[in-house]
Amino acid sequence: MHARPLFTFLLGLAISVASGQHITVTLGFPIQAGLEVKVLATRGAERYAIDSAEVDAQGRSVFAGPWPGSGFYQVMLPDSDRVDFILDKREPTVVFAFSGTPLQEHMHVVTSDENKRLWEYKLLSREAQAILSAIRQERAGLDGMALDRLRELDSLERRAQAVQGNHLARLTNADPEGYFAKAVAAGRVVENANSSSEILTRFDFADADLLRSAVYPKAIMSAVQMQPEYSEDGFLAAADSILLHAKSCGECSAYSLGFLMDVFDQYGPEMVLQAIVDKYVLAADPEPDLPTRLKNRVEGLRKVAVGATAADVRLPVTRQDSVSIASVAARSKYLALMFYSSTCDHCHEQMPGLRNALNEFGPKGFNAIGIALDPDSTEFDRCIQDHGITWPCYAELMGWGSPAAKAFLVKATPSFIVLDKSMRIVAKPKDAADLQKFIARELGR
Repeated sequence: MHARPLFTFLLGLAISVASGQHITVTLGFPIQAGLEVKVLATRGAERYAIDSAEVDAQGRSVFAGPWPGSGFYQVMLPDSDRVDFILDKREPTVVFAFSGTPLQEHMHVVTSDENKRLWEYKLLSREAQAILSAIRQERAGLDGMALDRLRELDSLERRAQAVQGNHLARLTNADPEGYFAKAVAAGRVVENANSSSEILTRFDFADADLLRSAVYPKAIMSAVQMQPEYSEDGFLAAADSILLHAKSCGECSAYSLGFLMDVFDQYGPEMVLQAIVDKYVLAADPEPDLPTRLKNRVEGLRKVAVGATAADVRLPVTRQDSVSIASVAARSKYLALMFYSSTCDHCHEQMPGLRNALNEFGPKGFNAIGIALDPDSTEFDRCIQDHGITWPCYAELMGWGSPAAKAFLVKATPSFIVLDKSMRIVAKPKDAADLQKFIARELGR
């Protein structure tokens, strides 16, 4: 154990952002031999270590740059105690001092106007949020007839918000060209935008410095959520626009692609994820380098992408041997698989379109089978009768545990997949109308 005889805990952080960048961290409190200090960079809402160094006998850790660029960073101690700071390429040196732990509550900016502005705003925001929280709590406990006090609380709330806004304006106006002002301005664009197009035109998705802030993923999410057509086509159009705007910055483009894949993998629609993977991963040469979690997802999607040979699955037939999808496909020019649920109204809406396609193009070699993701046979049998289904339907009676659904990575119903006679996936229509267009194009001649 190595300790320095100081009454206070003092950490001095010197950061040189000129050529031959260096970070020096000095700890002035009892430390364990070999203590490692890390510097983390920001990528959207993520933090990742870019350097680490052990503390020497003088309590110092020395880091060598260069750093990725202007943006938000963190210093982290081994117990995960960490503190935010800004690196602005215009500032050659940044020095901090700490008088105790946690670091966030014992920080003094010795040198760096950017960080003085950042931490002054953090302190003011903390105080303003405490006031606003107290106002909300009191308001929630008041009788609805206490009109005078409610009006007073409304006035206090507006005043606290105005004071906070005025402080922020003063800090950003002190150096409009600084990184702090830049990040604040980008945040305002996202917060005040009324449409996806407004975000796309005013937020710079190709700015790597903005990528090193939490506002970047917020801008992506807002552009997706605010797109005018809240549908699969609308989501895909928003994703295309974001990736187009980020294209000139390789780091921004890679992050945006991964972020969008994560969003649509977690929340759907599956079709949008598959379309993004098809267009920006599988069709790319070379394919982009993705995090392991996304690589694994892509490998799964690769197996069910248009052009891939589908896995054969045997489907149960009541009181008969099972039937394989491949055996049905072999007797067809094109075979449509419709994954549905017997209780799904959206699925029912697609059935007339599928029936029309079969009536028109069945004689030319188009077939279809339904695969119901039902847990039991009751609704399965009723749906076939109620909706006059004439094409063969099968149910493994395992709900979403269906082997067929797993083999085709089906995440939503209804889902359509079109196979040719060799089991090659030739289309993944978004609905029955899209299926009809594909079949008409292929067999209408």
